[in-house]
Amino acid sequence: MWKPDVSRHNPDPAYIRQLIADAGLDVQQAALILGISERMMRYYLSESSSHRCPYSVQYCLEVLAMLERTLSLQDQFNQSPDSGTDKIH
Repeated sequence: MWKPDVSRHNPDPAYIRQLIADAGLDVQQAALILGISERMMRYYLSESSSHRCPYSVQYCLEVLAMLERTLSLQDQFNQSPDSGTDKIH
């Protein structure tokens, strides 16, 4: 996992929407997990809003998306028919 780096800040609403989707969440769930109001999250996702998504929210969503990808890969591995054949008992 990378460390927070504000130079990676990308408040583009399309990017934030993609992070929410990659994390397997909807807007309401993402707002609840992040401890912000759903209304504020919708401001961050609006192309016409003057409210830019702060880096702290972006970073948390990136972490959640990465965790979702990792768990999904682990699930795929664990469901693989060959996943248990090479284990030493």
